[in-house]
Amino acid sequence: MTIDFYLETKRLIIRPLQVSDYPSWFEGFSNRLPSQHAFDEGLLEMSIATSAMAKGRHLHSCHF
Repeated sequence: MTIDFYLETKRLIIRPLQVSDYPSWFEGFSNRLPSQHAFDEGLLEMSIATSAMAKGRHLHSCHF
């Protein structure tokens, strides 16, 4: 189930991820450092996260 929402303040916009967010989303996950503590997932395998995949599904549903 997907719930569409949009909230905007002077300094913040909260909305579902969009395909145009893919480059920033990918960079944020692919440049992670090795795990720093027990609750940190550390490095992620990003080879399955392609821009073509992002066009077919919401980025927030991509769990690694």
